[in-house]
Amino acid sequence: MEENAYYVTDEPKVEQASAGLNATARDMARFGQLLLTNGEYNGKHILPSSITESVKNVQEGELAIGPGASISYHNQWWIPHNEQGAFEVLGSYGQTLYIDPKANMVIAHFSSNATPSNEIHSVYSNMYIDIAHHLEKLPQ
Repeated sequence: MEENAYYVTDEPKVEQASAGLNATARDMARFGQLLLTNGEYNGKHILPSSITESVKNVQEGELAIGPGASISYHNQWWIPHNEQGAFEVLGSYGQTLYIDPKANMVIAHFSSNATPSNEIHSVYSNMYIDIAHHLEKLPQ
């Protein structure tokens, strides 16, 4: 990693479950690349592949966020069950780490939305899929 990441904690030094990880966009992208390669870096497994497999193997409808929902949530990861086989983690104010195995793509998207809501995320999701489709058309 390029910089030290850190968690924001409360007064008794406890991390928040849903927010508080701070890292640079480049380091988040590197972490995403590590997950894209199932924990492999420079030919060595430095992260158990079971970590990414547990997220990538969630079936549509399994762990769904509500009745009829096409998105699942598992171990802090959102699984949109799109044709790309993507999975992502969302942060407050629009931060996203999007991993797309089919397009071999990682996007570390940092934002500064006016509120801690992810309401605009559907716009971003469509953009990520469009980028993936474009990348898939490029010669290898």
